[in-house]
Amino acid sequence: MVVVVVVLAVVAVAAVAWAVASARALATTRTELAARESSVAELTTDVAAATSQLQATEAELSSVQDDLRQRSAERDDLTGRLADAEQTRDALQRARDDAAQRAGSLEASTGIHQMVENAYKVTLATAFVP
Repeated sequence: MVVVVVVLAVVAVAAVAWAVASARALATTRTELAARESSVAELTTDVAAATSQLQATEAELSSVQDDLRQRSAERDDLTGRLADAEQTRDALQRARDDAAQRAGSLEASTGIHQMVENAYKVTLATAFVP
């Protein structure tokens, strides 16, 4: 019977040691779980901040894209207007050159007409001079 009591005492001590070790492991697990929950809470906060920043960046990107589209349309309009202005400039230069050529031709023809008229006057004047 003493053996049975000793065996029971050993079993009881082992059970108590196992219970103490289990309680310690449970306490360690609870501490680790609390740390992980804190880490998850921090990560959740970080994700929320990153999501907010991403939304702000997307809004800014959308605004920049709208501005770019508007400026692209303005650039296309200005490019068309520039082409029109260049065509108008070229037409005006051609008209100026044509007018200058005609003016030179008119001066030359006026000069010939003037010479003919002067020659006619000389002829008439000499015809009446005795």
